[in-house]
Order: sequence, then structure tokens, then C-alpha cells
Amino acid sequence: MKYKQRFFLFALLNLLPFSAWACSCAPSTPPENYSYAYVVALVRADGSGPDDKVFRGLEVVRSWKRKLPERIEVTSMGEFVMCGYYIGKGVHLLYLSRSIDGRLKTHDCAGNQRETSKYFREHIDWLEKFGAQPE
Repeated sequence: MKYKQRFFLFALLNLLPFSAWACSCAPSTPPENYSYAYVVALVRADGSGPDDKVFRGLEVVRSWKRKLPERIEVTSMGEFVMCGYYIGKGVHLLYLSRSIDGRLKTHDCAGNQRETSKYFREHIDWLEKFGAQPE
């Protein structure tokens, strides 16, 4: 019986890192995130949840690389789906890509920052200094 318990514990501990690893993001810097993004947007969200993984009515406060309308929709995988980025109430810095059909989308490893993140100011400062202003 003792060996079965050890085996079960060993198996369980070996499985845990794989579930976390499946969506682990490598550390990235503002220049790396910026280089991969189609557009970068500072948005204000009202906290309404996603409708079919789409966050609607995000107010654009500022953008880099490209001009955006006053309000945008962003597709994400949602809070409880692996690698999704949940756009909760508040201010977010979003590194967005564009799908083939033109939709703006993001994911957890894109470098997005909540205003409460300790790296938020670092990303904004870098964008202010090096980010392209849309015309």
C-alpha cells in the first residue's frame, strides 16, 4: 500500500508542471511585444464579460502603430480558457494582432498589462519614447 501511495503522489507531482507549462509565457520586454503586435492600445473596459470570447465596447484611450476608432472589440480566449487574457473592469494596455478576417485579438502571452501590474508603467514609458504615433 505504501508503494501505491508514493507512486500516486509521484505521478501527481509530475503532472502538475505540465498543466502550468501548457500556457507558460516566456518573459518578454516592451520592444518584443511591440514588434509582434499589429497595434497597441490603451483601453478602458467597463467590466462586462465576453460574449463568445469577444470583449465589446472597449474605449480606446490611446493607440500606437495604427489609429483605432473610439471603441473596439477584441477577441480573446476568455478568463478560464488556457492562455486567454481576461479584460476585466479598468485600464489595460493591449498588444493586439489581427486575424485574417480583420478582427483584433489577443492572448495571455502577448504582453498585455493591467493598470495595476507592476510592469504597466515600464511598458507605457517605453511606448511613449519609442512607439510610433498613428497619423
